[in-house]
Amino acid sequence: MKSTALLANHRRFVLTYLLHNRSAGLLAQRWAIKVRCFCGWMISGIIRKDLKM
Repeated sequence: MKSTALLANHRRFVLTYLLHNRSAGLLAQRWAIKVRCFCGWMISGIIRKDLKM
């Protein structure tokens, strides 16, 4: 429950930030995609390790 509230707050913050600064918003979006890809890669790697065992 806590994480969803945190995510909602983060999204609201990001949206206001985007409105204030478009170029920084684009940069933040790019970073968000990178982080998401990295997290997905880490998770898939962990799952693969579990499958090997």
